[in-house]
Amino acid sequence: MSYAYVTGYDGASSTLSPLIIGGGGPADIGWITGVAGKPVVVYRGPVVVLTVGGATKVLTPDEDGKIRHLENGKKVDIFSAEYGFDPTAVRRPQDHT
Repeated sequence: MSYAYVTGYDGASSTLSPLIIGGGGPADIGWITGVAGKPVVVYRGPVVVLTVGGATKVLTPDEDGKIRHLENGKKVDIFSAEYGFDPTAVRRPQDHT
């Protein structure tokens, strides 16, 4: 099990924003974009996403590896500016050891 978390939220943050992301382990499909567009965390198969509001979702990366959620009838990468996400805010526990 590997996971990443997101920093920088405040009281105005969307309750749908991803807070903690967990997956079965690193692999070559599915990623969360980090600093300078480089992958920070890479997952195989479904991931569990805990949102700021406390909800959980199980999402499977699309064929291109992006993790998307249906938003107003359109699939949007939940780790993109389009979803209201700051991709530089993703951290891994090992980043702070």
